[in-house]
Amino acid sequence: TLNFDVTPCYDTIGSIPGNVRLGKGAAIKIRDNTVIVCKTIVDSLEQTAKEESIPIQREIIASGGSDTGVLQLTRQGVAAGSLSLPCRHIHTGTETIDSKDFD
Repeated sequence: TLNFDVTPCYDTIGSIPGNVRLGKGAAIKIRDNTVIVCKTIVDSLEQTAKEESIPIQREIIASGGSDTGVLQLTRQGVAAGSLSLPCRHIHTGTETIDSKDFD
């Protein structure tokens, strides 16, 4: 199962340290507060991105979560991954994305 979401960017003055940057491609979730994504799913997404020359980033965040964690626990459990769109000022009226990250 694949979840699609947004993830915070850490590329502005005063932001906490992080690895996701606006304009550097979609982010493949590695972990967040609710999930550690199965390595085979991460590897598959990264391999596909490499074969198609799609820029990607690795999303590793210590706080917050997504529906990916819930998806992993559905019924007997399913393998779940996530592709995230980098977003500045997430969950505000001034959310900002870069079209290069989803084209």
